[in-house]
Amino acid sequence: MALDLFLPKKSKNQRPIRVAQQIKEVIAYAFLRGEVPLQKGTTMITISHVDMSPDLKYCDIWISLVGEDAQEFLKEINALDWFFKKHLAKNMQLRFVPQVRFKQDLLEEKAKTLEQKIIEANKK
Repeated sequence: MALDLFLPKKSKNQRPIRVAQQIKEVIAYAFLRGEVPLQKGTTMITISHVDMSPDLKYCDIWISLVGEDAQEFLKEINALDWFFKKHLAKNMQLRFVPQVRFKQDLLEEKAKTLEQKIIEANKK
């Protein structure tokens, strides 16, 4: 029963999940091909997951960065929302193109600090 808390909720409508997966692929390929007009490049971007609103009008893209000032990069990439909206409209067939928002995924960093704390606690 306790594991059920961590499993995604089963919804009658699976469309937001399918659209989120497709958006993740389209945005990842845009970064891979270098189509995103960034002022300065980044060493590595990982799209961890995409959250869609139930009405498919808003999309949160969670990314983790390596070798970049995260706040500066998020500000720059969120200013390019017009580019991502245009890119999604061109590469996907949706009635409404969602408003894209990028957010920093801190899960890996939190996992590293937690691991360090566990190692320190085992040494004592």
